[in-house]
Amino acid sequence: TNLNRVTRFLDLKVGSPYHLPTSESDRGRLARLGAFADVQIAPVVSDDETGELGTVDIKVTLKDTQTGNIAATVGYGDFTGFTGFVSLTENNLFGSLDPAQLNWQRWSFLTLDALGNFVQQPARQAFSLSLQHPVGNKKSPGFDVSVYDQNTLFLPTFSNNVETLRNYEQRKGGNARI
Repeated sequence: TNLNRVTRFLDLKVGSPYHLPTSESDRGRLARLGAFADVQIAPVVSDDETGELGTVDIKVTLKDTQTGNIAATVGYGDFTGFTGFVSLTENNLFGSLDPAQLNWQRWSFLTLDALGNFVQQPARQAFSLSLQHPVGNKKSPGFDVSVYDQNTLFLPTFSNNVETLRNYEQRKGGNARI
């Protein structure tokens, strides 16, 4: 992760006085990103040659963690073709500390006709894609954007055939927030 991207989340700056509550707030902000297993911020005695009384350095220790996750279930049926669910999440996209998520689902289900026969319904698919740029310190704005085409519910399993009005819901669009 780039040093400039980390300092974007710190209210403690060069030349500013050390303040423990500010340090704790900075630590919490970095920890909530999901990109680090451990975050420590501590003052250390300065090696400043000027000998200025009260000068301290701030040591920020970050322990990386796994930031990506892949979940997938894929199948194939003669009538429906490929069906399944794929979810890709990354909490530190290309070392930017920006989370991103991609979801895709294609599924089909059986219904009973008036005679009690199973009828295979045609497959439907949905996707969503989102990117966030988290709020940094007090002077660093954040944003998130997403696009979606959902004509089904995103279901994490395929064992239930619960039919509701939401199964027929169709939503296409996106949103942006600053």
